Amino acid sequence: MSKPQIEDQAQNNSSKQKQYEDLDKNEYDQESKKAIRLVFQKFDKDGSGDIQFDEIGNLAKELGLKIKNEDIQQIFLDLDQNSDKKICFDEFWAWWSSGKPNKLEKLVYYKLKGMKLLKKAHSEFTRMGGSLDSKYDKSIDTHYIALNYGSSKGELSAHINFYIQHSKNQEVREQAFKGIKLKDDTYTSAFGIVMRMKSKCPKEGRKILLNLLIDAKMIIGLLNGPQMGKLIEPFEFETFDVDDEIVLFINFKKSTLESLIMHDLIKGIYQIGEKANAHLEIHLGIKNSLKKIIEEPNTKFVNWLFEGFLAEAKLTMNSQLLKNIRKLIITIFSLHNMNNPEGQSLVSLVSILTLLSSSKFHITFKDMDNIKTFFEGLGLTKLSEEAPSCFELFKELLQDISLDKIITENSSYPIIKNVIQFLNDQVSGKNFNIFLCFDIAVLHAEFNFEGLGDIIQKLLFPSINS
Repeated sequence: MSKPQIEDQAQNNSSKQKQYEDLDKNEYDQESKKAIRLVFQKFDKDGSGDIQFDEIGNLAKELGLKIKNEDIQQIFLDLDQNSDKKICFDEFWAWWSSGKPNKLEKLVYYKLKGMKLLKKAHSEFTRMGGSLDSKYDKSIDTHYIALNYGSSKGELSAHINFYIQHSKNQEVREQAFKGIKLKDDTYTSAFGIVMRMKSKCPKEGRKILLNLLIDAKMIIGLLNGPQMGKLIEPFEFETFDVDDEIVLFINFKKSTLESLIMHDLIKGIYQIGEKANAHLEIHLGIKNSLKKIIEEPNTKFVNWLFEGFLAEAKLTMNSQLLKNIRKLIITIFSLHNMNNPEGQSLVSLVSILTLLSSSKFHITFKDMDNIKTFFEGLGLTKLSEEAPSCFELFKELLQDISLDKIITENSSYPIIKNVIQFLNDQVSGKNFNIFLCFDIAVLHAEFNFEGLGDIIQKLLFPSINS
């Protein structure tokens, strides 16, 4: 490619990139605008299409908040652009978009929160770069870390939510145990792991899964001796078929957990959770699905991956959690007399974090319009050309772990073959949910890996496919 052609290509890419950015921003603004309009309608009690002076005071009273007349006068000075002594929606939206703070902001915040529209209004960090939660709810610290490459949430994805003594704990438990009846515990006190798998034949799949679990429990006991048998004995398995799902519940008691893990460690975990609440959200995704590897087996792995992926993490917590972590670290270092510089630096770092009420770190890369041009610009053309195809890479990985030998008829581990066959035949790979339920914390992980079974089938059982 000649230099003028490369420059033209770069200019075209830049123009397309600008179009994508404008489109993303427009969608982002439209979602915010819709949420703010709903709040505006709550102010506009008489449905006139405008907010009158007394309507602001009335809404403040409704929310249990006090607002002075001079504050309302200032609100009208800020928003009433044509001085007609009323605020239309366009004026209201222009003020909100500008991020200019005044006493109205607090009323809008509480209304958005009450209507569960904060997320849709993109208000967490759009008001002059600060978190409204941290501004008006002093018990909450919001820390946000994210990397986005591309705009797609991903066909191949993992979405994880972890809650400690959070208002969502009960809701997640209800989701985990929906449609099933436990032998002993109620879902509010159950302690263990729940797996929910989409299946074409849930009744048949449930029976196969139960047999696999019985075989696995027996094999673990035989291979590792009586001691391991005693350790796994307290774990109880219950299987269910609910609508189009196979559900597995692995039940274990708190006392069982303490026998498997050091008692001091369990005690430390509970100390961290004391009077604290937190929510950690992690989202990982790749734009291209695994099905694309089946449909286009010669696609280069780097091209398949770099067309778009998402890695995002968000942590919301109250100040007590960091204080508890700091206290635990100091206790650990004191017990072990670890007065070294590294330990002191760690304590100092956590101490500094306890002073922060809000932070945001977010890097965004847009979808790659032309991957070949991208690698040429980085001087990595050779790497791109010599990279293996997705199929070649998967085949190499499976050979490295000798999976083809493990699943043969003469294998010493038939259970592994049976598990692979079960996942391939009975589990769709879409909306595969895992829940970890403890008394003070719950975790919910949702995975989408549709197409993985087809890849394994094609690589490990080529004769069947042909």
